[in-house]
Amino acid sequence: TYSKYNSLDDKADGLHYYRSRDFGAAKAKFAGALSVDPNDGPSLTMTARCEAFLTHPPPDDWDGATDLAK
Repeated sequence: TYSKYNSLDDKADGLHYYRSRDFGAAKAKFAGALSVDPNDGPSLTMTARCEAFLTHPPPDDWDGATDLAK
């Protein structure tokens, strides 16, 4: 059974893939977390960021940070 423990692993893995610029793999991991809790705010946010970066990748010098002022 998929549990909150698996969800925590998926979030950690998703963040790793995100920081490695593998946005497709990251999105899949955050989707796993959302299968346990569809209202998980951090996973929803990260999924949206992955979708945006899949369409419009960040610059080559991107350091993984998000400018919240934009």
